[in-house]
Amino acid sequence: MGKLYTLRDACEISQLDPTTIRKWDREGKIKCIRLSNNFRRVPESEINRILGIKSNRMSFIYARVSSHDQKADLDRQIQKLQTVSPESHVVSDIRSGMKFNRKCFIELLELVEKDKVSAIYIYKSPMKTVYVNPRGTSSECPVCGEKVKHPTWKISRCNNCDRNYDRDRLASMAITHRGIDLCGDPFPVSASASWQSMKDEYLYIRDKPEISEAGSTETAYATNRTGA
Repeated sequence: MGKLYTLRDACEISQLDPTTIRKWDREGKIKCIRLSNNFRRVPESEINRILGIKSNRMSFIYARVSSHDQKADLDRQIQKLQTVSPESHVVSDIRSGMKFNRKCFIELLELVEKDKVSAIYIYKSPMKTVYVNPRGTSSECPVCGEKVKHPTWKISRCNNCDRNYDRDRLASMAITHRGIDLCGDPFPVSASASWQSMKDEYLYIRDKPEISEAGSTETAYATNRTGA
């Protein structure tokens, strides 16, 4: 977009009357930006377009993946973006999004600072991100719903069911269950059957009194009944 000019400055540069610019804005012949106070600002690119001045700015496609194993995904991102803007220059990085020392990303920012960029197209995943409130996720028994106690930091104990749970697993599965409620049924088969299977395989832990905080690193077992 570049610089934004006030209506007065835009008129001085373009030699147009303010009434003409207002009229063209209403008719869609020129694209003005409206501020919060409803005042117009005219982009430099629009003034150049009206005056027939070609801009030396370039548009870019930026794609990124975290590892070389995702190269195929990177190619898909680029192909999808090229259908939107086939004339744009392609830049890409293979590096974690949490790290900002990405070579092409930094070069692109430097071009933006030099006012050499007209537009940047980036890939947006179609996956929906849902926030799940984690509060209380390790405080209720997933079987009976009763409050659990924590005899040690890693153990959640339900006296009603006479079962011990790994506290971290209990919380993570409770968060998953809340996410299921928010997102609907993400399983390809029966939601109830899949959810129960996940609990059986992942949540229940075997009592091992000889091991401190048993279950924190133990494999989950489906049959976890007292006396089993």
